[in-house]
Amino acid sequence: MTTTVIDLSVERSVMLNLGRVGENNITEFVFDYTNWAEEYGAGTLSLVLKRQGDEEGYPKSMTTENNQSTWVIDQTDVANEGIGEAQLTYTVNSEIKKSVIYLTKTCPSIEPVGPAPDPYQSWLDQMIEAKEDAENAAERAETAAENLDTKGYYPDMRVGTADNLLSSSYQTDKTPYILRRTPYGARERGSIVGGSIVWNQLLDKGGYPATQTVNGVTFTNNGDGTITVNGTATAQAEYALVGSLPLSYGHKVLMMGCPSGGSASTYALLDNYQSPVVRDVGNGIIYSINTVSNRATARIRVLSGVTVSNLLFTPQIIDLTLMFGPTIADYIYAQEQATAGAGVALAKAWAGIVNDYYPYDAGSIKSVTGLTAHKMTGKNLAQITIGDITWNNGQVKVNDDRSISFTGSPQSNGARAIGTAHLCEGTYVVDKADNTDYYLQVQAPDGQLLGNNVSAIRLTVDTPADCAIRIFVRGGKTYDNVTIYPMIRYADVQDATFEPYTAHTYPLDSSLTLRGLPKLDGDSLYYDGDIYPPSGEGVRNYTGEESASALTWHKNSTYSQFYAQRAGLVADTSGGTIMCNRYASGDAYAREDKTICYNANYIWITDSSYSTLEDFVASLTDVKYVAKIVAQTSFTAEPYTELQICDPAGTEEWVGASMPVGHDTQYYEDLKGKLEEIPDAPSADGTYTLRVTVSGGVATYSWE
Repeated sequence: MTTTVIDLSVERSVMLNLGRVGENNITEFVFDYTNWAEEYGAGTLSLVLKRQGDEEGYPKSMTTENNQSTWVIDQTDVANEGIGEAQLTYTVNSEIKKSVIYLTKTCPSIEPVGPAPDPYQSWLDQMIEAKEDAENAAERAETAAENLDTKGYYPDMRVGTADNLLSSSYQTDKTPYILRRTPYGARERGSIVGGSIVWNQLLDKGGYPATQTVNGVTFTNNGDGTITVNGTATAQAEYALVGSLPLSYGHKVLMMGCPSGGSASTYALLDNYQSPVVRDVGNGIIYSINTVSNRATARIRVLSGVTVSNLLFTPQIIDLTLMFGPTIADYIYAQEQATAGAGVALAKAWAGIVNDYYPYDAGSIKSVTGLTAHKMTGKNLAQITIGDITWNNGQVKVNDDRSISFTGSPQSNGARAIGTAHLCEGTYVVDKADNTDYYLQVQAPDGQLLGNNVSAIRLTVDTPADCAIRIFVRGGKTYDNVTIYPMIRYADVQDATFEPYTAHTYPLDSSLTLRGLPKLDGDSLYYDGDIYPPSGEGVRNYTGEESASALTWHKNSTYSQFYAQRAGLVADTSGGTIMCNRYASGDAYAREDKTICYNANYIWITDSSYSTLEDFVASLTDVKYVAKIVAQTSFTAEPYTELQICDPAGTEEWVGASMPVGHDTQYYEDLKGKLEEIPDAPSADGTYTLRVTVSGGVATYSWE
């Protein structure tokens, strides 16, 4: 029997969870009306229940002893699933006292109404489309399920051709991140989740009660939002900071401000409008508003017999859903549910909470610190950062496809850094080189230097890391234009064909229109800063991809800074109106090394790798840029119905973000894309099963 005691001296509506449909005599509520009896005299307590769907309520019998009446829930009370109401009436002669109206909740349950259905039938009807005998198909399903653990079969892909295994339905991705692997599937549409926050702190010190002593405990209102607590509690002592705080049902809330060392049996900052009661005992707590009345409360409680001395409470309630939006707030809440304290730490970090106390703020917009752009890369994550150089008695040349060639006669073994790879969590592969005299070296996150001369390199990254990339050339030999192919790819990407590193960085404008991710506004699509209506008649705000080598470049006589005239672009002294596949957007005149900007009708690039203008110009063969134009132009494009803009083998990153950001995006749920390659089904009649074989972490598929 589950027993809940409700003190009628506390005038507040709570949700009474009656149980599940069909339950009987396992839940009871005890209503303590001692306070009413003292105030109004001896009387009778009665109860009326109105279930979900009932037009009228009906009386319930209760047993009474020592000013406590007990209601035992029977099958009739929980016959109707849903939300109902209950109210108590206290009668003393002709005087009648009514309680608040309590909401009641009856949860659903599964009731047997006939023989159990065939668990395979619904699935089989969809998959085989009545083309095969149901009984035989069920037998194959059982066999495939038995083979799942021992033979590597996928039981959910045992029927049909490769084409009808592909779903045209969508999956939605709202996961916040800073750096991650690009999800599989063609991206249909998306919008930013995050990018700014609505800062709030909802406890207003102006509404706190004056200093008061309750049951031996003195609660001192310091006037600055803090409360000092002293004394020994002769009975439970409470100080109500706020009677009722309006908050939306389901919102995720951070409550904090209790001094460390609290507990349910000593002292706490609590919200007892929630069920169960929520307590901050010194570390902060994140919870979900579960009162249907859409409210919370905050009070300080000291339990009977507890002595406290100069405890300083700094009570605060922050609505995380209001602050971050539901996607990120729900993510933070999930982390807190998984590991106590993890969500609180995330919330404080992402909101920039560093002080012990923040004053009342109903909600003011603040930008996420540092967020400037969204960056996407292709399959090859190895970024080459050098140009052509002389090294180890030879010449290192960066080819147009970003492979590395070496010509020379080194006297001794040598290794030279050529770039980096910015990797998120996952397992990566550098394929084995063709020989052991010249090859690639990669520095793993743990500092170990790995070479691909003997076997392929495998890297497992647990947290985002930058790995250094080097070339190795063995001494005592002569090399004539030998080539090394720097490529790091995800281990499950089967295509090992070399491709150059590609990255596209799309800046964010002040309205948070995200370039590189489609943003639908009405019927029009915003992409790369340009507007594409479905008709194809668009408005261009940016140049197309232009080659830096086509410009006439000059060198600053003092600094490693180069500039070229290009009229018609929008100047931005803080960077962001011009983007490049090699250089990051910089400040005015690109004062930082390896940056680019546009100002005073010139494109400016700073790159300390080059001391001469000739060497710099020679390095621009594959350098491209896109820039915002002063005058919008019209263009005609193909009308669109579907979009595909991402490489599922690469990564995407929010550049400069101080907290994870997300985008509410729909993808085609493309099974063939997820598995990289499902071969076409055999043409001969028969029943086939798709088999996966995993070797060295790489999966291959075949029909059997």
